[in-house]
Amino acid sequence: MEDLVKQRSNDLQNLFDGPEYHKIPYDIRAILHHDGMNGPGHYWGYIWVEPGEENLLQDIPNDMGGWFRFCDANVRPSNEEEIFNESLNPFAVIYVDRNAASYSKADLSNVIPDSLRVYVDKENEEFEEEIQAYNRRDHIIEERDNSPGLTDPGDGDSVSTGDVGSTGTAVGGHTMTLMDESQGSEQNPPVETRTDSAFQEQSISKSERMNSSFSIEEQQQQQTEKDKTFAVTNEYILQEKLNEYINMLLFTMEQCSGDDYRLLKNFEAFLAKLRNSTALEYCIYTYTDNQEGGAPIFREEESREDSQLGALWLEFDKFTHIGSIVTRALVEFDKERYQEAAVLFIQAQQEEAKWKAHLLRKTDMLERLSNIEDLGFTGVIQRFGKQCIKVLNERAQTKAADPAYRTRGLKDAIQVARYAQTIIGPEKLASDPTFGEMREGWLRYSELQGANLEGSQADLLNELIMAYLEAESVTTNEPPGSDLAATCTFIQDDPEPVWEKYQRALKNATIRFNDDF
Repeated sequence: MEDLVKQRSNDLQNLFDGPEYHKIPYDIRAILHHDGMNGPGHYWGYIWVEPGEENLLQDIPNDMGGWFRFCDANVRPSNEEEIFNESLNPFAVIYVDRNAASYSKADLSNVIPDSLRVYVDKENEEFEEEIQAYNRRDHIIEERDNSPGLTDPGDGDSVSTGDVGSTGTAVGGHTMTLMDESQGSEQNPPVETRTDSAFQEQSISKSERMNSSFSIEEQQQQQTEKDKTFAVTNEYILQEKLNEYINMLLFTMEQCSGDDYRLLKNFEAFLAKLRNSTALEYCIYTYTDNQEGGAPIFREEESREDSQLGALWLEFDKFTHIGSIVTRALVEFDKERYQEAAVLFIQAQQEEAKWKAHLLRKTDMLERLSNIEDLGFTGVIQRFGKQCIKVLNERAQTKAADPAYRTRGLKDAIQVARYAQTIIGPEKLASDPTFGEMREGWLRYSELQGANLEGSQADLLNELIMAYLEAESVTTNEPPGSDLAATCTFIQDDPEPVWEKYQRALKNATIRFNDDF
C-alpha cells in the first residue's frame, strides 16, 4: 500500500511533464491584488514589461524591463522577491502565450474605434480646459478682491458703468467697470478745454455712443465669461475643501478609538472609521453644497433617501442607539446608581453583540462594513461596568457578613456574579483579575461562614460558589433587574444630540471614577 501511495504521488507530480504539455509554454505576466472583499477595496498589481517593449506609459522606466508595481498613479520597479512576499494572495494571475505576437503602441492605437477616439479627444479637451481654469483661479480671486467693479456672483455688490468720469454707483447685479480710472488718466492725457457748446455736444454724443455700444455687447460677453470662470473656480474651491475634509476624516478616525463621541456625531465619521472610502466619497461629493464664507453644508435628509446609502444609514442609527444606552449607563454611574448602570451596560453589550452577529450573516453589508470590529463600546463597558460590579459585590459582602441581612446579601452576590459573567465575558473569566478577586473573596467567606449556615442560606452560598467555579460553562442570559425603565430619569425624546449627551456623560463618569476609585 505504501508503495502504491508513493507511485501515485510521483504520477501526480509528473502529470504535466510529458512532451505534449511543453508545446505551448506560458509565462506569468501579471498578478492582481485586492485588499477588500467583493465591492469596496483597493486594487494594485504587478506587470511584467519586456525589455525591448515601447513604453505605453511615459512614466514607466523601461530601459531594462522586468516587473513593475502599479498602485493608483504610482508606478515603480519591482522584483520577484517583493511579489512572493505580498501579505495578501492575488485574486488573479494572468498567463501569456510565450509565442504570442507582440504589438507596438501604434498597432494598439489603430484598433481603437473612431467613435471612442472622438469621445476620448473631447474628454481630454474638456479636462485641459478645467486644468487651465484651475491654474487661473488664484489670479481670478485676486482680481475679484482688488477690483471695485468685479464681485463674486451672488454677493449682491458691484459697480455699474456710468458716464465718463463717474466713479460708479453700487447696484445689484454682476457687472464690471469698463476701465480703471488709473488707466484712463495714464492713457488719455487731458485735452485742452474748449467752451463752445458744439464741441461739448459732439464729445458727449460720441462718448455716449462708444460707452453704450461697448457696455451692451462687449461687457455682457466679458461678464458671462467671468461668471463661467467664477463658477469653475468655486467648484474647484469646493472640491479642494471636500478632498481635505475626506482626507482629514480618514486620518483622524483611524487614530481614534471605536467608542469616540465623533462616531456618533455624524455619518461621515462613521464611514471613515469603517474605512469605506467609496461610500464616504460618494456621500460627501453627492450631498454637499458650498456655503459662501463658511463650511460646506451636508444635506443629511436627502442622503438618507439615497438607495445606495440607506442601508448604511440604518447601521449608523443602530450604532447610535447602542451609544444612547451606554450614555444612560454613564449617567447612572455618575449618580452612583451602580445597579441600574450595570444593567444598562449589559443591555448595551448585548445589543452590540446582536448587531455585529446580524451583520456577519448579511454578506452584502459585511463587505461594506468590513472593519466593523473597530467600532464598539467594549472599552467603556469594561471599565465602568467592572467598577459597578466591584461596588455591588462589596455591598453584597457587607450584607452577608450581617446575620440580619445575610440572605439578602447572598442573593445580591449571586446576581452580581451573573453580571460579572456577562460584562467580562465567559472566555475572559479565568484570567480576569476582577473576577478572580471576587471569587477568592467568596471562597474565603465560605471557609469562615459555611459551617454556620443552614437551610436556604446554605443553598444560596452553594449556588454562589458554583457560579464562580463553573462560570466558564454558564450561559450569560439577560440578568434580572430589567425594570430599570421605570426608575431611569433619562429622557428618550430629549432634542439634544446623542453625541453631546455621550460626551458629557463620559466626562462626568470619568471624573466620578477618578475621584471615588
